[in-house]
Amino acid sequence: MSSESDVPTGTTGPAFTIHSLNNYTNVYVSSSAAALDLDSKHVGDLIRALHRETTRELARGGVEYADLRWALTPRATHAEVAFLFDSTAAESNHYGFEFSKSWLPALWRHGPQRTAISQGDILSAPPDWVWKELDEHLVRTNDFPQLATEQYYVLYLTNMSRTQVSAMDAALRDSTAAYLGYVDCSTWTPLKSFMLLPQYAIRDGDALVVPADEDGSPHITPPTRDHGFRLVGVEQTLYGVVLDHRMDNGVPEWADEDSALTLTALGGAQSPLSELKLDLDERRFIYLTSETDGHGASVRRAGLDGLSREELVQAIEAKIRSGLMFHLRFVHGTRDGEPAPENDALMFTVPVEFPDGAGTVRRYQVGVKYSPASHSGEVVTFH
Repeated sequence: MSSESDVPTGTTGPAFTIHSLNNYTNVYVSSSAAALDLDSKHVGDLIRALHRETTRELARGGVEYADLRWALTPRATHAEVAFLFDSTAAESNHYGFEFSKSWLPALWRHGPQRTAISQGDILSAPPDWVWKELDEHLVRTNDFPQLATEQYYVLYLTNMSRTQVSAMDAALRDSTAAYLGYVDCSTWTPLKSFMLLPQYAIRDGDALVVPADEDGSPHITPPTRDHGFRLVGVEQTLYGVVLDHRMDNGVPEWADEDSALTLTALGGAQSPLSELKLDLDERRFIYLTSETDGHGASVRRAGLDGLSREELVQAIEAKIRSGLMFHLRFVHGTRDGEPAPENDALMFTVPVEFPDGAGTVRRYQVGVKYSPASHSGEVVTFH
């Protein structure tokens, strides 16, 4: 019988699901691999061990890791939103802490029950360009001040419904004159290249899951005000790899490093997603393009209907090469309700973006069945 660490290269052992891994802006796994001269198998063992221990620490705080999926992974039906503040309008130099007195109560009353929360300054960038981007994309009630870019402060939330976005926007406008408006970041915007935002917490109902010291002491202390959150600490090394939401900052080299390390959790040999060979067999092609049984509506909305099987897989492959991976899983196969190890599967999901007929860019999720031995994948879903 194989152990837990052998799961990706065998067909025995427990199934698992890892929502997201941050090897994009977090260097713990890469530095550990280099310092200890770990091969790909042992890098995968390390990643899965970090995931298991994180799951246990969360459970001790009353949080189920499985419930955090939509906080950590993109969701086609929900938005990622950057709420902007003018830091020069704050009443103290501790403007991040000051602004949290406004957004924490708003989040408690109006925000998603599960969301990743990041905050920080926009990095220094050409001001004229940033002002043009904000003029085009900032949803606001009046004009915005033309500031040095690092004077714009961002609160970034994931997994937001349209109703929640509107309610948060209204609450922030009512609570502080420093609030400027919001930018929908659900699809790519060049502003993301300048949003290297530290994560503040993950919300899970009444819990704020935050990084903690080895003794469990949280690294943040929210201001005491009109909210009912409790803190759940997870050791900072575990948190940084397993619970840190990744925003795509548009850096191909980071994406390659991220996917090469992440795929070791599924038995990969540290080859990046950009080198993956993608396949689509005829049976799956018919399923994906079927309007009745498959994902044909999504394929049509993305402007990919009418393509041949080869053209469709090439279009998808071109998109996932620069994407980030989410929802990694080892799935036990079944047949007629009985275990069928020959149908066991290693899977992951990559968000991709295509314009619709009106030119509006929309986000879709491509599900891929992974074969680590050949570093290839088969498209299984597009929705």
